[in-house]
Amino acid sequence: MNTLEELEVRREQAKESPVWTGDLDDDCTARWAGFLLRAEEMERGSWWFSVTDLPSGSVIHDSDRVGRRIDSASSARQECERAVIRFLNL
Repeated sequence: MNTLEELEVRREQAKESPVWTGDLDDDCTARWAGFLLRAEEMERGSWWFSVTDLPSGSVIHDSDRVGRRIDSASSARQECERAVIRFLNL
């Protein structure tokens, strides 16, 4: 993030819930507060997710960093959303 103003804009945008698109039970994405959130079932009952900061292109969180198996679509999406909230210090 470049400026405090940009951070405040993203915090304001994060007050709205993300809108997930695609098949919520297989492969879905959301663009939310300057982040790309992705969740995908890799094999039955095993989910991958990733959160990318769009301005920098940096992955700020993903399923490889969790240290446990993500076993549902809703858990994968929640991990994404929590990562954004933590990143923005909300």
